[in-house]
Amino acid sequence: MKNRSACFKERERLLKMGPLPDIKELVHRAALLNGDKPVLSEMRNGSMYTYSSVNIMDDVNALGTALIDLGLEGRNIALLGENSYIWIVCYLAVVCGTGTVVPIDRELTAEDICRLLKSADCEAILFSGAYLGIIENSVRDSGMIKTCISFNGSGDSEQGLTVDSLIKRGKTLLENGDSRFTGKEIDPLKTAVILFTSGTTGPNKGVVLSHRNICTNINALAEVMPNEPTSFSLLPFHHSFECNCHILPCIYAGCHVFICSSLKRLLAEMRMFKPGMTVVVPLFLDTIYRTIRAEAKKTGAEKKLKTAIRISNALLRLGIDLRRKIFRQICDMLGGNLSLIVCGGAPADPEVLKGIYAIGIDVVNGYGLTECSPIVTINLKTHKNPASVGPPVPYTRIRIDDPDESGLGEVLVSGDNVMCGYYNDEAATAATFSDGWLRTGDYGKIVGGSLMLTGRKKNIIILENGKNVHPEEIEEKIISHLPYVNEVVVYPAVLMVTGIPQDVIVADLHIDPEASFSGASTEEIHKLVAEDLRKVNKRLPLFKNVHCMLLSQEDFPRSHAMKILRHKLIENNAGKALIKL
Repeated sequence: MKNRSACFKERERLLKMGPLPDIKELVHRAALLNGDKPVLSEMRNGSMYTYSSVNIMDDVNALGTALIDLGLEGRNIALLGENSYIWIVCYLAVVCGTGTVVPIDRELTAEDICRLLKSADCEAILFSGAYLGIIENSVRDSGMIKTCISFNGSGDSEQGLTVDSLIKRGKTLLENGDSRFTGKEIDPLKTAVILFTSGTTGPNKGVVLSHRNICTNINALAEVMPNEPTSFSLLPFHHSFECNCHILPCIYAGCHVFICSSLKRLLAEMRMFKPGMTVVVPLFLDTIYRTIRAEAKKTGAEKKLKTAIRISNALLRLGIDLRRKIFRQICDMLGGNLSLIVCGGAPADPEVLKGIYAIGIDVVNGYGLTECSPIVTINLKTHKNPASVGPPVPYTRIRIDDPDESGLGEVLVSGDNVMCGYYNDEAATAATFSDGWLRTGDYGKIVGGSLMLTGRKKNIIILENGKNVHPEEIEEKIISHLPYVNEVVVYPAVLMVTGIPQDVIVADLHIDPEASFSGASTEEIHKLVAEDLRKVNKRLPLFKNVHCMLLSQEDFPRSHAMKILRHKLIENNAGKALIKL
């Protein structure tokens, strides 16, 4: 891995100021230390706009002052819109002295948006013009929202409120000595944000995070997380992973972040901005890795790629790193300077992690959840142990609850990064905590101080003989040994055998027949895949063997956080004819 000690040298002034107490202080310190240095850039109407930490502080102070002048102090204020500089200013203006911000997933339906606004008791909403129709046709009709403020000039036809106009009003108020916002002290235990979980295993729950929760996460990252001078933002800002682990820490440390305007423009904007790092979910890594392999196979260079990786890895073992030269063409596709990817938000495939590292990009893998603000562990040496998610970050403790003979059990977390609870849901909050420890619902074990995850508690398959099967373990084996499988979900089902119900383990495999089995009939494909799965079964204990399969060509259903909705997939598969192995 590249030596990134210089980034910690640059943080010395910041770290000497002591732990960050609240997000308002983050904005103040960033402006003090970074001044007019560019920290955010975005494309609008074909032109690039760049902002400094001072720009951010000035706009945040002005907007916050205007929001208080509107009577919104202490209110829950929703935030709905695409990633943008204005989104960040709105977020900070609310949490730094106005009230509590409630970021809303912009991909939700109008019905779901209204439901979450009601659940969080929101009295105002800041929104981008793209959602004006939802605001006018659904949100207003709900009667809950008293104040609607548009990001830009396409805004609120009734109230005429836009962020631009409020920033101007706020600057005038500040010039006249208004200090209601700027002079307000922040209680670190005050609720800063209500973040709704994606609802992959049940209804959305509002995670309540205080300033201390979020700042504990930022302080930990400032101490241990390396960075490059420039970064590329592509994940939605309403995700705790992107906001709390990328945007806020980068503003704090003075790292220059480019905000991707659209996934359709992703590669073009990466080549234009040439970032040194980015923060992604595993799906992005999978796409890069499989695209490289598919292109090599298509052009007949598959053998050449494997040879190049083998040579590169051999040289690395000798302390010679020529990855950037050997795989320059691949790196140029991603801008040419990308050398670090931070991956989280879901379990990552160890094979993919090794593959990305092999072509010259260091990967830092980690584990977290929204309820922990979100980072719990970080593996800074993913290339050495890709199956691990690393040791706990500073200020965080983990332990394994009721471990079995192999040390496996539910992961519990404790620390100032752990949420205050679920909004207006005492029962769910009580069920999630045990003697002050957060029950994550994830199963794993600690090996050499690092956490090894095996799967979700709710996904465990319990066999008739009482044995527990973690589907993620079987899925990892299948992905590792069947390169034509894009994704796989393993789950239990009941199969009628001569009129008698029998428990079976099913593997639903997402494949592209044209790419991997060109010219083969459906029957031939079934036969080939079944044969390969039987080979995988030989690598597993008998009780973990897959008995039946389904072959899917359609993408698996996903949450807006891009996690596979297992329960939805299983529902969709009910009644489908299973293919026996």
